[in-house]
Amino acid sequence: MSIVRTIILLALVVLASCSNEVIYDVGTLQPSSEGNKTELKDDLQFMSIAYRDLFGEEVPPGVLQTMRKAYISFGDKELVIDEIVQSLLSSPDIDLPSNVSIAADPTSFISATYRKFLLRDPSDFELAYWQSQIAENTDLTAKDIYYVFMTCQEYKYY
Repeated sequence: MSIVRTIILLALVVLASCSNEVIYDVGTLQPSSEGNKTELKDDLQFMSIAYRDLFGEEVPPGVLQTMRKAYISFGDKELVIDEIVQSLLSSPDIDLPSNVSIAADPTSFISATYRKFLLRDPSDFELAYWQSQIAENTDLTAKDIYYVFMTCQEYKYY
């Protein structure tokens, strides 16, 4: 385990016992028009939306508070956001599609992934690209693909 992950895990454990602050629900965000996203999510919105996108429910206040405290505890905000995304994707409570189901119907998986994370359908080019990636890289998992979507520039906007 890297030293950064060890520090983050230690900070999360220590910070989980700290006092709670008021957390606000960001609600359901939709792009202003198809694929035209102009508003940058702030980091608290990003964490809340990422949790909801993966677990299908609003982030529990205690979990959001822990993520927020980890976020404000470290100087490199991009690193902390990346670690939070990886941590969410590694949760045993997340229900990810299997490689077998992805290979059986890659078009449905790709379309559902675009709708889940980017709130739009893929273009023909994007669909062809991901179909070829899935066909050529049989060890590519839903976790890997979700990570790419959650860390792409478009996902940072609504």
